[in-house]
Amino acid sequence: RWLFKTPFHIDAIDELFAVYPDAQIIQTHRDPMEVMGSSCSFAWHLRSTFSDEINTKSIGKEQLEFWSKNLNKIVRDRERLSEKTSQFFDVNYQDFINKPLETVSGILDFLDIPQDGNTSQQLLDHANSNKKDKHGKHVYFLEDYGLDATRDRKYFQEYCRKFGL
Repeated sequence: RWLFKTPFHIDAIDELFAVYPDAQIIQTHRDPMEVMGSSCSFAWHLRSTFSDEINTKSIGKEQLEFWSKNLNKIVRDRERLSEKTSQFFDVNYQDFINKPLETVSGILDFLDIPQDGNTSQQLLDHANSNKKDKHGKHVYFLEDYGLDATRDRKYFQEYCRKFGL
């Protein structure tokens, strides 16, 4: 099995299916405005490797445009690729946080990966040894990037409506 663990593939779903026609896509859904700060911070850290002068407002604008375009686009792409519906598995991020065992069990079923009696215990052991913020909390603020959660949420309407966010 190949595992592509990045949300950037949603921009090229047709190309992904052209190369891997039997691909199985697990798409995690979360309020986009909860993710934007992290996305902007990630972009800032990448750029800071190569430059001392970074325009954070520009990063905010670019990330908002990129993610709103592609999250709304994946809604339309999935409607257009309706024959591939069974190849997608949607995971609500809050379900993953609140019910990790059930959520991961659903993913394993989707992938047709057998689960034996030890699977739940292994998942629990992994979750317990990898608690959130184990290595520190990543702090960022939308305002640093010129973004506002209330104002900018409108850019994700199509996506949020489709996935109940």
